[in-house]
Amino acid sequence: LRVILEYNACKGGVDAMDKMVREYSCCRNTKRWPLLLFMNMLDVAAVNAFVVFVTKFSSFYGNKNHRKRLFLKDLGMRLVRPNIECRTSENFSGMQKNIQRCILMVLGEDHVLKNTRNEETSSRKRGRCALCIPRGDKKYPTKCDHCQKFVCPQHCTSAKTYSCLQCTNQE
Repeated sequence: LRVILEYNACKGGVDAMDKMVREYSCCRNTKRWPLLLFMNMLDVAAVNAFVVFVTKFSSFYGNKNHRKRLFLKDLGMRLVRPNIECRTSENFSGMQKNIQRCILMVLGEDHVLKNTRNEETSSRKRGRCALCIPRGDKKYPTKCDHCQKFVCPQHCTSAKTYSCLQCTNQE
């Protein structure tokens, strides 16, 4: 009985933490206890991060009533954004349309289109060297930066930019 009374006298911090976790939670209904434990750990970590952030930067979000929601939204975006950027750089045009729309909403159209243009120019096609005598079926990914023709390693000057020997001789 004495242990229970002692526990009840000291559990104010646990109740306050539970209340803060319940306010904004990432937990979903699930029957898998490891997933539930992980989501609870995320919630507690987010509350702790918010407390530390508000202690250090007390006037960052102003005097708004929904500071915690703004902080959690910003935290989530900062954690998710690098993964989304990585996915768009791999193969944006091959994704489903609804995923493309969501990515455009999150990252903004200019960021996604800039990355997809770089992807198209760098990993598009492979072609036969324009300067070689046609023998075999060897194809090369490098293009001359001036005339945009495919060139093999024997017919290009390779620095960071590629130039075929014809364009190099013309300069």
